[in-house]
Amino acid sequence: MFATSEQYRSNAEHFRASDIFLASYPRSGNTWMRLLLSDLLQQNQGIDPSQIKNLIPDVYKVDIRTWDQNPVTAIWPRIIKTHEFYNPAYHRIIYIFRHPADCLYSYYRYISALNLTQSRPIPDLLGFYKTYLPQWVNHVESYLQFVADLSKHPTTGGRIPVDRIQFVAYEDLHSNPAAVLHHLVQFINLPIELDQIQQAIDRQAFTQVKQRAICSETEALGFWEDIPMVDFFRQGQVGRSQIELPASVLSQIEIIGLATYQRARKLCQTSVNPARFNLSKCLAQMCKRIFSK
Repeated sequence: MFATSEQYRSNAEHFRASDIFLASYPRSGNTWMRLLLSDLLQQNQGIDPSQIKNLIPDVYKVDIRTWDQNPVTAIWPRIIKTHEFYNPAYHRIIYIFRHPADCLYSYYRYISALNLTQSRPIPDLLGFYKTYLPQWVNHVESYLQFVADLSKHPTTGGRIPVDRIQFVAYEDLHSNPAAVLHHLVQFINLPIELDQIQQAIDRQAFTQVKQRAICSETEALGFWEDIPMVDFFRQGQVGRSQIELPASVLSQIEIIGLATYQRARKLCQTSVNPARFNLSKCLAQMCKRIFSK
C-alpha cells in the first residue's frame, strides 16, 4: 500500500528471517497491539513498561538499523509494523483484521481529520467506500492466499501453517485481550506469565492510551503520526459503524467484504479463539506464581 515510500524501501533491504511482522490494513488495531506487545517485551527484559511505551518500529517512519543500534529499542524478538499486502519477505506474521464496516469507517474519519489539518476537502463517504472497500478485500485476501498456498506445500500436510502466521480479529482483541495475548506470546515464544499479560492490558487499556494521547504524550507513546494523537485514537468500539453508516453503504460492505471477513474469522477460530482460553487453568497458574513468591 505504501511500499513506494523511501523509508520502507530502505528498511526492506534489512528485513531478517527472524523478524515478526505485525501486519494489518490501516485502522485495524495495529497501534493498540503494538503497545500491548511492547509492554510484554519490556516485562520480559525486566524493563519498567511505564518508562518506555513503544518498542515496535513503524516500517514507514523509522530507520530499523538505527532502531537496532539503540539499546533501549533493540529488544528481541524484533517485531515490525507494516500495512503492506502480503510480502514473501514476511517470514512470520501476526495479521490483525477488523470488520470492514468498522475498519473503513474509522479510516474515513482518520482521512477526514488529516485532510482538515492540510486544508483539503473531506472525502465523499460513498465514494470513499467504493474506493477503499475493494482495497480492504484485496489486502485480507493476500494473507488468506498465503495461508492457502502454504497449506498446499507437501511439508504442511494440508494443515494451516500456524507457526508462520496468526490471524487476530480486532473484535477478539477488544472482547478478550487476555486470551489473544496468551496465544500470541506462545507464537512469539515469550516466557510471559498470565499476571504479566493482565498488567499489560491494564496499563495499555484503550481508554488510558487515548487519555495519554489527549494529554499530548506522543513522545512517551513512541509514535510519530501526521495528525494529533487525540484524533488518531478515536473510540476503538466494535459495531459503531452500524449506527453511523447509512443502510446503502452497509449493504455494499456486506455484499463485497463480508465473505472475506468470515473466511479470515475461520482461520482465527483455528489459531486465536478466546473461547478456547481455559480461564480456570490460567487463574490456577497465576495463583501458583503469586503464592510461590
